[in-house]
Amino acid sequence: VGFDDSTAISVFSGQDLSFLYSPDTSRLNNGNLGAVAWSQDGWTLYAGGRYNEGGFHPILQWSKAGLGSYSKLLASTNTITGIRSLQQGRLVFGATDPAFGVFDTTGRKVLEQSPATVDYRDTEIRISPDGGSIEYDFKTLDPQGNWVRRLARTDIGIPQLATDLGTTRLPKEVKFSSSRTTALGLDILGWKNT
Repeated sequence: VGFDDSTAISVFSGQDLSFLYSPDTSRLNNGNLGAVAWSQDGWTLYAGGRYNEGGFHPILQWSKAGLGSYSKLLASTNTITGIRSLQQGRLVFGATDPAFGVFDTTGRKVLEQSPATVDYRDTEIRISPDGGSIEYDFKTLDPQGNWVRRLARTDIGIPQLATDLGTTRLPKEVKFSSSRTTALGLDILGWKNT
């Protein structure tokens, strides 16, 4: 059993549901390991979830049915939501990137489908003084699986979208301003993820 509020994992008896043991997760101090699975031979325990290391969410695999040491499979850039064992020792996972993939018995990723969309989370929209142009940032995945922040601008008078503004500029150069959230005593608070 994995938990939503910690990296703890509990193993229970399949016969009477009594608690048997917990794999060592003492060095894992962030997120959770809410998605758990067994290998088809029952010898390897897998877990993943919101636990991350440097922005990458691994799947942890314990030997000796969870009593041995663990190693890491570099799975996703976001929360692991599901893990299932397959035939021939393979493992499939799903994540909230959205992404999914398959590992072989050596821990090599043999199939991966990364998101085909851009990530607009944590985006700030800036507007020109005349309201004719907007500028915003977003993230896309590079070939190595890292999220890269990019910048885009749209000018109402020019029917085109300019991206990667470090090298491409629209003809109209203007100073863009961020939204004012404290003007005239109007404090806009508690808006993000609530």
